[in-house]
Amino acid sequence: MAAAAVLAALVGEDIATAQIDVKAGVTLTSDAINDALKQAAADFSDAGDTQEAAVAGDPYTVKGMNKFTLYVEVADGKIVSVTAPNHSETAGYGADMLTEEALAALVGQDIATAQVDAKAGVTLTSNAINEALKQAAVANGFEPVEAADTESEEEAVAVSAPVSDAENVYEVTGFAPFKVAVEVDEAGKIVSVSVPENSETAGFGADLIADTAVFDALVGQDIATAQIDVKAGVTLTSNAINEALKQAAADFGGADATDAAPADAQAKAYEVTGFAPMTVEIAVDEAGKIVSVTVPENSETAGFGANLIADTTVFDALVGQDIATAQIDVKAGVTLTSNAINEALKQAAKEVQ
Repeated sequence: MAAAAVLAALVGEDIATAQIDVKAGVTLTSDAINDALKQAAADFSDAGDTQEAAVAGDPYTVKGMNKFTLYVEVADGKIVSVTAPNHSETAGYGADMLTEEALAALVGQDIATAQVDAKAGVTLTSNAINEALKQAAVANGFEPVEAADTESEEEAVAVSAPVSDAENVYEVTGFAPFKVAVEVDEAGKIVSVSVPENSETAGFGADLIADTAVFDALVGQDIATAQIDVKAGVTLTSNAINEALKQAAADFGGADATDAAPADAQAKAYEVTGFAPMTVEIAVDEAGKIVSVTVPENSETAGFGANLIADTTVFDALVGQDIATAQIDVKAGVTLTSNAINEALKQAAKEVQ
């Protein structure tokens, strides 16, 4: 019934923009359905049935997280409409900047100066939209005006203010590579931590990065010992941020103190096979207690093994248990997946012993 409801919800939607939500545990299936919808949109557009209704203005193909086409219609130097009928930007991030409501804010603006604000987490998509707007300005006979003057003034103020003497960018890898900017003052206190852009998993690592409270809590801490909590489901991203903090501490001269900080939450990967091969990440502290258990990605069966992995309570219940005896219950219908997770726990237990 749940699957039928997902498909039924598509009825009546415009084929040019129709998509279903991509959820943990059913990523492959969700992407396949969305790919089919995109192909159908392309076929319908090629047929010419709704070409004029679906898009307006000239097409400008640019690249954000992925390539997409922005249609910009201009009249008398003013933007009449901006649309992005088909794209595959990340849901909850770049995709939000390409909605009708978001793009409608550009309508009425002068094409020569029109720009969207580049925000943390959606830098690639923001820049791509602005690049398309510049192309549209040139195509319509206008010289794009850069908004660099204001940024330069802001930078000058920041430099003149004696807040910090060091801001370094560290390349680390969570679910995917990303950069962490860490600003430290002369006393070794953190001034700011940010991730300018990332391609971590929506709903997991991406949400951790988007939660400004995580980075705000670091401000004022000693760089030599600063770390964020490693939580189930976002182990890779958490560890990557902590790795950047360690690198910043080493640059500042606090490498020894950083190494003395709790490093017992580092996760290790265990390759096991349920319905299909998968990787289980397990972090164990020095006392042999489980800190976190996660499965970053999987191709288990939707409605069965995939649902077991998506149920965070299963892994949350393991936190604090002795790795030597920890196991999850094996239930009918998810035997292969359950046994695979338990096998990973056994492997981790052997390493601790």
